[in-house]
Amino acid sequence: MDLTQVQLPAETCCLRNFATEEDVPYTNPSQLPDLGEGSYGKVDIVKAADRPGSQDNRIFARKEFHHKDRFDSSSKSAAQQNLERELDIYNQLEKEQPTKHRVRIIDAYTVGMKQFFLIMHPVAEGKTLQDNLRNFAFARERRSVDEVIIFRRAIGCLTVAIASLHDKGFRHRDLHPGNILLHSGEILICDFGASLHTQYKQRSTTSTDFPPKMERYAAPEVISSLGERNKMADVFSLGAILFEIVFAIHGRRELAESIKDGGYRYEARLDEVRRMCDSSAANPEMLWYIRSMLARNPSDRLSAKTVASHFLNLLESDTGPLMCSDCQKWLRQTGEPQRLLDELQEKRDRFRRQAELQERREERDDLKELLIKRTRSF
Repeated sequence: MDLTQVQLPAETCCLRNFATEEDVPYTNPSQLPDLGEGSYGKVDIVKAADRPGSQDNRIFARKEFHHKDRFDSSSKSAAQQNLERELDIYNQLEKEQPTKHRVRIIDAYTVGMKQFFLIMHPVAEGKTLQDNLRNFAFARERRSVDEVIIFRRAIGCLTVAIASLHDKGFRHRDLHPGNILLHSGEILICDFGASLHTQYKQRSTTSTDFPPKMERYAAPEVISSLGERNKMADVFSLGAILFEIVFAIHGRRELAESIKDGGYRYEARLDEVRRMCDSSAANPEMLWYIRSMLARNPSDRLSAKTVASHFLNLLESDTGPLMCSDCQKWLRQTGEPQRLLDELQEKRDRFRRQAELQERREERDDLKELLIKRTRSF
């Protein structure tokens, strides 16, 4: 049974059918801009329709689903299948904490069973993480302290948000900065249209089957179509996003240029990523965990929850915890057992000692080579 065919629970947000557009309780004033177009539909801004005596001026994001996409639509229209799947996922996730870092669906409707819409809240005032990273990476001299704090806290909160998604048995499968919003200083994950529950199987996927925005952040096994595509593919994409946040904070110009033009695929530049981590002034412990998320082999990657559990106690000298209080609370209730964290810390320390030993060996070899050259010159 595919997730798209799961019956929506009666007590959750259900699909409503309106005969005509005039019956829909939302309007799209011409002065409100469109928010863009994603993998499964376009998004605009709507407000609650004027009713006699109503003072409701709230605005919402409205997603209209494409009528044609790559999914089989043998029994229902593809648009209806995609809406029901995304609605079902949101309904299940609403029962979990923390919900603070996900957009919320407040309504779902169809017009004559031909057009399909989701109504979401809030409308992000700060646009996407992608937009903000571009501006932030190039504005090192004009950044405020609050901006830096927001981006640093996003590192932990985003990791917890993905960990909670995986805990519920889902993987996002379309994770990139364009699907992450900034609103009132907090990150919000959106666009769960590609998500799938881990108990459901999927057909094989080629590199041309996912959106261009996703390709930059896609895991090696997704690009090559080899191996099982599981939640560790999400972890790789998350690691690439965290890498961009960290290096945007520390003002690496080459990364700023890459963010601006869409740049390279991370899976093809892992050696360069490691070199940048080695030469960075950022917190070395944090970089170690991000590097572990970007391991080429999925089995070598740490889970999102394991990484988040370490971020819980990882402090930046001038900003405090790397996540909000809600995320800290969720992790303390559901995080990795301390024994496993201690074992991982021991492994990380061993890795660091080996790296330091290798560095000393290389320095010794360089010195030896220099002495040989000088001896030959006499």
